[in-house]
Formats: sequence, structure tokens, C-alpha cells
Amino acid sequence: MKDINDIIVRRLIDRRQINRAIKENPESRIKMDDGIYNEKMVNIAGYAASAENNIKIIMLAGPSGSGKTTTANMLKRQFSLMGVSSDIISLDHFYLSRDKMPKAPDGEPDFESVHSLDLELMHKCFIELINDGESDIPYFSFKDGGRVGSNRVKIAKNGVAVVEGIHALNPLIVEALPSDSLLKLYVSVESGIFEDDELVLSPRDLRLVRRMIRDSLFRNAPVELTLDMWDGVIRGEKEYLYMHKDSADMDINSMHSYEPCLFRNRAIKLLEEVKPDSSFYQKAASLIAALRPFEPLDEDLVPPPSLLREFIGGGIYDY
Repeated sequence: MKDINDIIVRRLIDRRQINRAIKENPESRIKMDDGIYNEKMVNIAGYAASAENNIKIIMLAGPSGSGKTTTANMLKRQFSLMGVSSDIISLDHFYLSRDKMPKAPDGEPDFESVHSLDLELMHKCFIELINDGESDIPYFSFKDGGRVGSNRVKIAKNGVAVVEGIHALNPLIVEALPSDSLLKLYVSVESGIFEDDELVLSPRDLRLVRRMIRDSLFRNAPVELTLDMWDGVIRGEKEYLYMHKDSADMDINSMHSYEPCLFRNRAIKLLEEVKPDSSFYQKAASLIAALRPFEPLDEDLVPPPSLLREFIGGGIYDY
């Protein structure tokens, strides 16, 4: 089922072509990009739900800002349309208490490390789901810094659990589970934006733009806090994620070509808050310069089921 030559990767993504499309017919470009991504979800759900494949758990990994949460919800919605029982499990709920976590270089709990998760409990829960179709999944509260009870997850005989998190492909997790019951997916922004063969916005910068808008809207986090955390996020991805990417059964490119236009105004407004004396000023200035030439896109044109609603709000999914 490997599909690294995704159609959205193969398509040349040029800034002037995007601007032209947004000026002439923004609804058509949005419909095309969202349609490509939704078709991918339809195909994955169909494969997983097929009786001959016997998939019980979808392991969905990807870096920060890749759209893992909405991708998981889109798969759950598609399963529901197919009459297939499913539920979503975030690996975040298997975090150890803060005092038992490994430490990052700054001495703080290392939330990026796979060893910050209760691997033994995780294996127990996932094996129960595969064998019995139900298990008690812990609930981790970041506010309380620990577990506060559990939720009973039940999937029917033909049901599927979608497990999402940065470590979902880590061998310490998947190798303890029966491989014939798993479908392993990797989702990320794989395409950048070019102009005259020059990279204008890298995939990593697009993820950063997504992340800082989401942090501002839903976590009340100033843009400098996101920029300050970003190096640690990238470090965790390099140490614990990228080397496992090739083990995925399918790679999913979550980049939507219209997103720089959608995010332009919000991102520039946030980045302009960074003062010249800040250590992040040069990064903020470079992102502003890259985003400013994009044609702004009215957010109201983006449909509620779109993956990009994860970052600007107004979507149909609960997070």
C-alpha cells in the first residue's frame, strides 16, 4: 500500500500559480486540494475496513503541525459513513507523571521522548483492543500533570482504533503488537512553495506557521513562545520520529497549496509582534517576507471538514 508518490507531492507548487488560482477561482482551488485529501482518507478507510486485511489498529504518526489530529478524525468520520465502528486514541494519554519522565537538556520533563510514555500499559491496552475489542485507556491531564481516570474504548468486531502521536511508528511500541493487525501511516507537510526554482516556504516553515496560529488561537500562546519551543520540537522529531518514517505502509502529504494564502494575514499579524531586539526577530522577518506576496484568502471559503480548520478553528471535529 506504499504511496510515497502522492499526487499532491508530484504537482509543482509555485507561488505565482497559487496566487493566480486564488484570484481567479478560490473555491475551485480549495475544493481540489480538500478533495484530494479526502479521497486519500476514503482509500485508507476502505483498505483498513476490508475483511481480508483484518486491520484492528491504525498507527498514525507525524511531526508537529502535520494535521495528525484532524486526519485521525477524518478517518473516524469515513469509517462512520461506512458503518464501521472506530475510536481515536492519543498517545498523549499514556504520558508518565512529570516526576517519572526523562529530562530534556534544560532539566524540564522531556515530553518529546518515547520514554516519557508508559510503554507497558500501552502494550497491554492495545493488545486488549486487538483481542477483545475493548480496553480502559488512561486520561492524562496536562493541567493536573498526571492521569485523572480512564475512558473505556470499545470497537465492534470489524472496528478499528486510530492511534495518533509522534511515536506511533516507534519500534518500542509497534514491535510488541501483531503486525498483521496494524496499518502504519505517516502524515506530514512534504511539499514546499517555490518561485523561479527558489524555495520560498519550506515544509518545516509551513508547519511552523500552522503551529503558531493554532497556539495563539487555542492555547493563548504568544508567537515568541512557539518560536522558542520550536527548536526543541524539531530536536524531538529528529531523535524519535524521522528514522521510523520508512516503516510506514503509506506516506500522506497534508500540504494544501492554498494554505499560505489562508494563513497569510493571521501569521503576519502575529509575527509583527516580534520586536527588533528579540532573538527571534530575523526568523519572524523572513517569514513575513515569504508570506506577504501571497494573495489573501477569505477564511469563510474554507469548508468546516477541511484539515486546515484544525489551525484556524471553525471545523466540525472536537479536539
